[in-house]
Amino acid sequence: RGRVHTAAREHGLCGLHQCDDIPLCVRALTPRRVDTGPRRRSRRPGRLGYHGPPVANRKAIPYSSGKSFRLVAVYVDRGVYTRHAHVWRTLMQYRSLGRTGIKVSPYALGALMLATQVGNPDPEDSIRIIHKALDAGINLVDTADAYGDSEEVVGRALKGRRDNVVLTTKVSRPMGTDPNQQGASRRWIITAVENSLRRLQTDHIDVYQIHRPDPDTDIEETLSALTDLVRSGKIRAFGTSTMPASNLVEAHWVAERRGLERFRTEQPPYSILNRSVEREVLPVAQRCGMGIL
Repeated sequence: RGRVHTAAREHGLCGLHQCDDIPLCVRALTPRRVDTGPRRRSRRPGRLGYHGPPVANRKAIPYSSGKSFRLVAVYVDRGVYTRHAHVWRTLMQYRSLGRTGIKVSPYALGALMLATQVGNPDPEDSIRIIHKALDAGINLVDTADAYGDSEEVVGRALKGRRDNVVLTTKVSRPMGTDPNQQGASRRWIITAVENSLRRLQTDHIDVYQIHRPDPDTDIEETLSALTDLVRSGKIRAFGTSTMPASNLVEAHWVAERRGLERFRTEQPPYSILNRSVEREVLPVAQRCGMGIL
C-alpha cells in the first residue's frame, strides 16, 4: 500500500513512498509539524521522492506506461501542514479505442454543458474546466456541432494542446431552418465538417460521429462521404451515436462489400437506468471491433 511520509525539509513538499500495489488515491494528511512526524524509513535510490520533487518511477509501477503517471506535490507553508494539505496521485491507464489504435483515457470530457446557451455562461470558466481535465490525464474531449458554441469554446481551450487531445465531434442534428442543414447526406457532411474544423480551430478531427441515424439517406452514401474525409486527412476515423444494432450490422456489411471505411465507434445511451444496449448493441460492437464512448 502507498504511504504518505514526512515532507522533505529541503524541498518543502510531500514525499510519497510507493509499492507495486499502491491504491488509486492517497488520503489527506493529518495536521502536524514537519519536525514532529513519525520516524520514517531510510530513503534510498529507487524510492519516489529520493532527490527533489517526486517523479514517476516505472519500475515501482510495472502496469503504468510513459506519461500516463503523474504526481502533483503540495507545497508546505512554513513547515506546517494545513488542514487541507494532501497529495494527489493520478494513475491514468489509457485504453485502445476499438481497433483504431488510438489510446484514450477511460474518462471523457463531454462538452455539452460548456456551451453558453445551455450550460456554463462563462466561457473562460469552461476553458479552465477543460484545462483541469487535461492536466488530470483526460485526453478525450467530446462535443458536437449542435451543442451551441461548444465547439468554439473547445477550440479556444485546446490552443497549444491540440496534439495531446483525442477530439471528437458529431454531425446530423439540425443546424438551421434549411432542411438540407441536417442529416447524413454527402452534401451536408462535407459542409458540416468544414464548419466544425473552423469552429474548433484545427485541421483535423480524430473521431467524427453521426449524431443520430438518418433514415432518409442510404448508408452507402454516408459511408462514401466519410471515407473521402478519412482519405483527405480531415478526419481520422468516424463512428455513430445511438445507432441500433441492426443498422450497425448493415453498415459493416455495406462497408466490406463496397470497400469503404467502416464505423469505428458507437456512443450509446448507457446508465444504471438504461442498460438496453447490453442486449444487442454491445455484443455487435465487440464483434465488429468498435469502441464504445
